[in-house]
Amino acid sequence: MAVVFLVLKPLYARVLRPAAADGEPAAAALLWVLVGVLACAAFAEWIGLHAVFGAFLFGVCLPRDDRLLQFLARRIEPVAILLLMPVVFALAGQNTTTPRCLPAPASPRSA
Repeated sequence: MAVVFLVLKPLYARVLRPAAADGEPAAAALLWVLVGVLACAAFAEWIGLHAVFGAFLFGVCLPRDDRLLQFLARRIEPVAILLLMPVVFALAGQNTTTPRCLPAPASPRSA
């Protein structure tokens, strides 16, 4: 966790600094963010934590900039809606078992 805040936070503040005159991040910003998310998620899994925890920590270390947020949302949102959301619902549907949704059978009374 200390590596995320002591190494990645300053590194990503420098890498994601706006490159264009209008304050837009560089074109490679999305690549750097995806590499960071996947690396932190993989490391969290490797040390026995859930991948979401590593991805969350990476998100916490990103610089707070509205232009960066809008840039990433514009790039990631179509992929998330068109590809990832159906996958989540398909996986949730596959993990649903109908016997658990039905009421429990009445147990016979012992006399």
